[in-house]
Amino acid sequence: MNPRLVEIALRKQRLQLRAEAQRDDMVHRLRGIDATLDRLDAAREHLAWARRRRRCCRSAC
Repeated sequence: MNPRLVEIALRKQRLQLRAEAQRDDMVHRLRGIDATLDRLDAAREHLAWARRRRRCCRSAC
């Protein structure tokens, strides 16, 4: 087999392994803030609901 192709295949494999390790690390780090992000999303949805309701009440008056 061509030594250049072997080198490219090994480089590709190393990059894939490094990408997998980085994904695992990211998942581990984000696991801690997942609940916080869920709470922020819920708060944002409640604020949007309150704004829509306020506009609705103003137009009804």
